[in-house]
Amino acid sequence: MYQRGEGVEKDFSEAFKWYQKAAEQGNTKAQLQLGMMYAAGSGIKENQKLGFQWIQKAAEQGELEAQHCLALIYESGGCGIAKNTEQMVYWLRKAAEARYAESQFKLGKLYLDGIGVPKDSAKGILWTREAARQGYAEAQYNMAYLYGTGSCVPKDQEQSFHWLKKAAENGLAQAQLDLGILYASDKEDLSSAFQWIRKAAEQGHPEAQFNLGVMYNKGDGVEKNFTEAVKWYRKAAEQGYEDAKKALNGE
Repeated sequence: MYQRGEGVEKDFSEAFKWYQKAAEQGNTKAQLQLGMMYAAGSGIKENQKLGFQWIQKAAEQGELEAQHCLALIYESGGCGIAKNTEQMVYWLRKAAEARYAESQFKLGKLYLDGIGVPKDSAKGILWTREAARQGYAEAQYNMAYLYGTGSCVPKDQEQSFHWLKKAAENGLAQAQLDLGILYASDKEDLSSAFQWIRKAAEQGHPEAQFNLGVMYNKGDGVEKNFTEAVKWYRKAAEQGYEDAKKALNGE
């Protein structure tokens, strides 16, 4: 509550105090939060060593998010710990086998790319699919890509569309944009295209913002509205999207 400011004024020092009490009583979620606060210097003076120790303590007691976090620390060499690929894979696998979707997805990518483990497409697909089935949007998007390109699996546009739509429904902006473009081109459904591209644009995706501007400008899937077109071009341009800058300049 104090960390998020829910019902009380946000106070990281007070949040730290309560996490510490709970962590010392063995609450693994509190141990993870305490470790992250030490590592970030949030509510307490930064102490990378203590941060690592608390995160490790939570991970060793089976806290899945802590196990994933520990894997990332070993991957990057954070918290003053030397990079260790073997330990990264070890903790990812523990969390993945306990059905932590983010770890499943990352482990799948490691197998697909042959990073830290021998390249193994079958295992890569297996772990990616497991994460996708649990609703992890990035894994669903990756499944759409694999089926769409025929990478590591037989090319299957129906399956590609299925997973792309799942990822879009789960809020992944890039999937929403891609789905919108697909509706506009292959399925000739401009109304659906507009709806999905707008969802991505509202999440701040610059390419989607530009495409939404184009749709308002042309009246594709929506009534023409030059004011709205300019608004979305400007949003995209403010993020450095070159085509939007050109549109605003009349090019």
